[in-house]
Amino acid sequence: MARSSGEPDSTEGEDSVGPETAAFPLGAGEPKADNVYTIAPGTVIARKYRVERTIGRGGMGLVVEALHLDLDTRVAIKFLLPEFMSYTEAAERFMREARTVAKLQTHHVVRVLDVAALDSGEPYMVMELLDGVDLAGHAHEAGTLAIGECIDHIVQACEALAEAHALGIVHRDLKPANLFLTKRPDGAPLIKVLDFGVSKILTGDTGNVSLTQTTTILGSALYMSPEQMRSSKSVDPRTDIYALGVCLFEIIGGRPPYVADSFPELCAKIYTSPPEALQDLRPEVPEGLVEVIEKSIAREPEDRYQTISEFVQALAPYAAPGTRTTIAGILRQHAVELDLPPPASRAAMSRTVSRASRTSSGGPSVTDKAGRTAGSAPPAEDEAPRRRRTLLYVAVGAVAVAVGAWGALYFQRSQLGIRAGDPAAPAAASAPGDTAAPA
Repeated sequence: MARSSGEPDSTEGEDSVGPETAAFPLGAGEPKADNVYTIAPGTVIARKYRVERTIGRGGMGLVVEALHLDLDTRVAIKFLLPEFMSYTEAAERFMREARTVAKLQTHHVVRVLDVAALDSGEPYMVMELLDGVDLAGHAHEAGTLAIGECIDHIVQACEALAEAHALGIVHRDLKPANLFLTKRPDGAPLIKVLDFGVSKILTGDTGNVSLTQTTTILGSALYMSPEQMRSSKSVDPRTDIYALGVCLFEIIGGRPPYVADSFPELCAKIYTSPPEALQDLRPEVPEGLVEVIEKSIAREPEDRYQTISEFVQALAPYAAPGTRTTIAGILRQHAVELDLPPPASRAAMSRTVSRASRTSSGGPSVTDKAGRTAGSAPPAEDEAPRRRRTLLYVAVGAVAVAVGAWGALYFQRSQLGIRAGDPAAPAAASAPGDTAAPA
């Protein structure tokens, strides 16, 4: 089982994350392997953490496994890569992640044990070491996952997000690679939400206001809500609900609801096309569950579930008894006005949606929203503003495709190659980036 604590595992053949520099000074005469950032095994940090090995390397950070020499326990240490030290916002985001996670009491996030900086100035955080695999790897290894298992994984993540949202924190980068599957002491599966590095603070001290500029796009393209694609600064908790819906669609169906060969093409599809039919990928998915997922990934935020509590309440009829207990706990803590609905009947569990019931406008496929699974229905909206937004989406999509075509031609003429993505990922989904670039 892979160990991790906040960054995806390294991929063989992955491009170097920056210039030929070490994230921590190497010993005299020790060569750098493959010209990537590294910390030599045996290096002792702060006189108490001895580095054992590198766990993974992400867009902005390096994670190593280390031994606490005094306590004889193993931990994970995450470093900000030195190339980002010149970006004030990158260092601030790194420290904000530590502060954000430390505020959360749920056992569905990674515990932060310590925060400090190297003598050279690079910040680092010490975290609990996880033993397991992220949901992207789990789904790839296991193949088709049981629907009840998929719902349980997402509901556990919702428990963490419900607390985060209550504190005014929006994650903004939820995806299967940031949902880590480990085990409880009794062996039961446990989901941990990773990487709050691009989270947004909605409330609280003005010193903790989001660092994102209006035009900055942060997150992972396949899981971004339409409003996050336009501006990461203007999002609210409903963008996390969208990402969780995409995650649930993917781990049930085997691929996301939208796939494309480029980011502009992906934007155009999300803005102008309906999602792929989940029942085409998994015919046994109950009709009501399809409707719940489609509502969670509706194009307009007001057409989605407005809170995590509403989302899990809608999932409850299709959840296993243990998962329903988790949902009941979320409702008791965050939405006492919402009741736990009864389990779906055997007939409802066996009914599937026909493709003819889908619409061509994207978002939820059911025309009668009043007939949806439990959840607060958004207020009716005038059709004129909705039509204007639809035309805006079409225009933005057309511009995105045009820009993408121009960029492809430009790069082709410049003879710049694009390296293929991770072979384990679907080919159509490999192009849109999963990294968060500094503003």
